[in-house]
Amino acid sequence: MTLRIALAQFDFPVGAVTANADRIRALIVEARDLHGADIVLFPELAVSGYPPEDLLLRPRFLADCEAGLASCSQTHKLGRGPYYKRDARRAAAAAAALKRARPQLEAMIAANRQKMAVWRTAESSQIANRVATIKADRDFLARQAALDRVEKANPAVTKYVEFFLAFLIAIDLVALVLKLTHLFSTGGAYERSAAALRANDLVGVHRLQERATVLTRRITLESRALQDADELRLGGETSREEPMLESELGLDERLSRRASLGDPATTGPLGD
Repeated sequence: MTLRIALAQFDFPVGAVTANADRIRALIVEARDLHGADIVLFPELAVSGYPPEDLLLRPRFLADCEAGLASCSQTHKLGRGPYYKRDARRAAAAAAALKRARPQLEAMIAANRQKMAVWRTAESSQIANRVATIKADRDFLARQAALDRVEKANPAVTKYVEFFLAFLIAIDLVALVLKLTHLFSTGGAYERSAAALRANDLVGVHRLQERATVLTRRITLESRALQDADELRLGGETSREEPMLESELGLDERLSRRASLGDPATTGPLGD
C-alpha cells in the first residue's frame, strides 16, 4: 500500500484568514486530483499567516482561525479548539442572562414606547400650534402689507385713518373732561357721600360687635349662676346627711357596750 504525501508551499498573508482558508482548500483539491496525494502538509500557521503576533490577543481573530480550520480540513471532527469553546460558553452565558432579563427589558421598552408616543403627540400639537401661529403672522403681515399698498396708492386713505383715530381720542378726552367738570362742580359731594356711607357701615359693624360681646358676657354670667346654685344645693344635701350618720354611729356604740356587760342586745328606747 502506497501513501502519497504532498507538501503545499505558499505565502499565506498574516490576518487574511478567509483568503488563506480558500487557498488551502484549492491546494488540497489540486494535490488530490493532479498528484493523487493522500495527505497534504502546509506550513506552520497557514490559516492565520505567520507570524500573527498581537493578533493572537484578539478573541475574534482566534475564532475566525478555528472556523477556517473547520472549512478547509477534517480536524474539526475531533472537536473545536479552546478559544471556540470559551467563546461558546460566553455566548451561552450571555444568552441565558438576556433570557432572564427579557421580561424587564420588554417592560422597559414598552414604557419607552409609551413615552415616545406621548412625546410625538406633544410634538405634533406644538408643531400644529407653531404652524398656525406662523400662518396667522403671515396673514397679519399680508394684511399690513396690503394696507400699506393701499395707503401708498391712495394717500386720502391715510388721512381718513388719521381722522378716525383723532375722533376716537377726542371722544375719550371729552368723557374725561366731563368727569372732571362734574367732580369740581359738585365740590366732591359724591366722595363725601361715599365716605358717609362707609362711616355708617362702620357704625353698624361696631354695634353688632358690642351686641355680641354683651350676649357673650350674659351667657357667661348665667352659666356661672347656675353652677353656683348647683354647688349650694349639693352642699345642703351633704349637711343633712351628716346628722343621720352621727345618730347611726351612736346607736352602734350603745349596742356594743350592752353586749360587753352581759345584757341582752335588744333594741329599745335609747333614753336609759
